[in-house]
Amino acid sequence: MPSAPVGPLKVSDITANSATLSWKPPKEDGGQPLKRYIVERRDTRRSAWVQIETPRPNVLTVTTEKLLENVEYLFRVSAENIEGQGPCLETKEPITPRRVPGRRGQPGSRVSGTR
Repeated sequence: MPSAPVGPLKVSDITANSATLSWKPPKEDGGQPLKRYIVERRDTRRSAWVQIETPRPNVLTVTTEKLLENVEYLFRVSAENIEGQGPCLETKEPITPRRVPGRRGQPGSRVSGTR
């Protein structure tokens, strides 16, 4: 299995309902090529993680949408190869999507292919 992606897991471009996550590839692929990454989020009011994206191994940034304003979220990402899913890289602190005062039509307000 691959090692965890290299951190930190960066969260940027936070709007009222979206955020962009980025990371670096794992140092070890476990002897097999990576198949994909598994990106998950967890509302801190709940215990279950929800899979939100499964980008290809060459994709190191995703924008997650459908976040709820003023709700705290944690994020994590792991790499997967034919041998299985490796350990997760997690955000250290929760992020809280908020509307930016005085800003209309924030990026990410549309709904697209996010699971």
